[in-house]
Amino acid sequence: MSTQSRRSLLWGSPILLIVGGMVGSPEAGVAMAALSALCTLPSLLSGTKWVRGAAVLLLLASAALAVALLPAARRGMDAYRGRALTSPSGAARP
Repeated sequence: MSTQSRRSLLWGSPILLIVGGMVGSPEAGVAMAALSALCTLPSLLSGTKWVRGAAVLLLLASAALAVALLPAARRGMDAYRGRALTSPSGAARP
């Protein structure tokens, strides 16, 4: 992977973190945090010293966002599962 691609992914990571923190759905926030963490991996594995440092900080921020949103996402999924199991057809109703 080229240096420019690694840096582009690294710049995309904080954007995904911001979007993940602003979105209303906790499940989507966890997904954005996971995507943000994935964007930091190429720079973390083969970047220069300052790029690796930035990647570590963004990876920690991604993990913190995911951990913060996980309880709310789990409650939302449990509520969805409960609605799906109690509906007569087995499918969730809006």
